Amino acid sequence: MAQIFHRIFNPLWPILEAILPYGRRLRSDVEVLHRISKGMVHQAIDRIEQEHLGEKDMVEEERAVLIRVVLQSKMTEEDIANNLLSYILAGR
Repeated sequence: MAQIFHRIFNPLWPILEAILPYGRRLRSDVEVLHRISKGMVHQAIDRIEQEHLGEKDMVEEERAVLIRVVLQSKMTEEDIANNLLSYILAGR
């Protein structure tokens, strides 16, 4: 909570986060979350490619349909991973 207060009221917060331990820990945690969301996107892409090649049966679950629609959009994999992360965190 204190970090949120500092971000709102302290104009030097980017500098402080760069040198203080909580900033390094935050960047490390965010990196882990991005790695996980990118991994989930790659798994979904691999599964869809296998389904198109006939190696796996198509799954018509609600979540699989949602992932297919998102993957067929014009977004990059990184954009999809960021949106996935936002979706997961918002549902928390």
